[in-house]
Amino acid sequence: MCAGLQILGHTMRDRTGRDHPGLGVLDVTTTPGRRRAVGEIITTCAIPGVGKLTGFENHRGITTLGPGTASLGTVITGTGNGTRDHTGRRTEGVVTDRVIGTYLHGPVLARNPALADHILTTITGTTLAPLELPDQAALRRSYLGPHATRKRLHLRRRIPKHLSRQR
Repeated sequence: MCAGLQILGHTMRDRTGRDHPGLGVLDVTTTPGRRRAVGEIITTCAIPGVGKLTGFENHRGITTLGPGTASLGTVITGTGNGTRDHTGRRTEGVVTDRVIGTYLHGPVLARNPALADHILTTITGTTLAPLELPDQAALRRSYLGPHATRKRLHLRRRIPKHLSRQR
């Protein structure tokens, strides 16, 4: 998540323009954005059967995916990677056959049980029976509802300027 996604890439550029090497596990590079992305984020996940993902983002990074690298999802609300794919859609995260990287905090797996199930199924090779989560529907409505955009904007205004310029 977040800085972990950036570290797994090729390079991370700081605000002075200096590039720092990453681990090179993912074909991504990160540069600083003009403003900090803080607030709720909703994406449509590219992994079949997972659906929409919700989370909280708090970063200044703009992450560019290399050619042939797939994004984890398409941004509905929020910033995500801060870049667009070849079709013009705003991207969030990255997914390979072995790694999932994202800017979604939340905690991302607790807020998105279908993604957690996908990861566990991939690791174990066993499809898991769905859990009965009676509060899940209400929780998802609160994050996926039309007011999610207003929540994000409201959060941005409450952050003092000296804090919003960090990272």
